[in-house]
Amino acid sequence: MATSEHIDNASAAGRRELTSSRARQQVSAMEEAVIRPVPAKSGPTPALPVSVADWRSAADQVNSEVVALWATRTRRPQTPRPEQSRDSLLTGAAVSGATAPAFLLSPRLANRLIGRLRRLRSEISAPAEIRLRTADRTTRWQVRVRWAGPVSA
Repeated sequence: MATSEHIDNASAAGRRELTSSRARQQVSAMEEAVIRPVPAKSGPTPALPVSVADWRSAADQVNSEVVALWATRTRRPQTPRPEQSRDSLLTGAAVSGATAPAFLLSPRLANRLIGRLRRLRSEISAPAEIRLRTADRTTRWQVRVRWAGPVSA
């Protein structure tokens, strides 16, 4: 059975080979030519760096190498080491220990906030109601004065 380090080293070597391969360079050159074409001043458009048939075969080769790398990465042994289990257990306990007080404290904080908002509403609405009544009386008085009838000279 291969160790995790061996698989990581093989995977890293495979990535290096893939990125430095001629097929990958051809695919990259074609991508650059399609994404950022060189503008032609006048005359024919510039030729692509690779023929379409060569580009397709290079892309197929790169795709198969990427799939092979992915397959080697997913074949890792999935047996957890004892320290991984312990670390996971400690992390879960720490997260639970941090969230439990927050859940227990949240109703109290919410009730305090609701009480403050109710008190604020009553403190604001009382003066506003008095001012509204005064404004209403003033408006009624002005209407009566304004429409009392023609002024005799």
